[in-house]
Amino acid sequence: MLPDFDVFLLPAIRNVQLASGDIIKDSKEKHRLFNAIKNIPCVAKKAKWALDWIHERLVGFACVEGIFFSGSFCAIFWLKKRGMMPGLTFSNELISRDEGLHCDFACLLYSLLRKQLTEEMVRSIVHEAV
Repeated sequence: MLPDFDVFLLPAIRNVQLASGDIIKDSKEKHRLFNAIKNIPCVAKKAKWALDWIHERLVGFACVEGIFFSGSFCAIFWLKKRGMMPGLTFSNELISRDEGLHCDFACLLYSLLRKQLTEEMVRSIVHEAV
């Protein structure tokens, strides 16, 4: 099952996310968002955190997918609750679900590791992410 996820499901999920990017018509706005790591301070801070912890990949990946993306999704779900921007909110639902699956998958893989990080290290990584 795990090889199927890596070979088929993950690329399929990313294709849906990339197609969602085609919705943005304004080329300047699209460029700004696709270069958010350089243009948006909170995104740059999250990216720096991810790079700092990349050697602890699965725990870091789970934090990125399960914690970092949640705030962005909440803002868009707020729009949905008010009946605004139905196209954006629909794609947000799909992407949010996928990111939740990525987090669950990282946690599952981590649970299968023979040599895991100390509980103190995991707490430190998560605490810094929050």
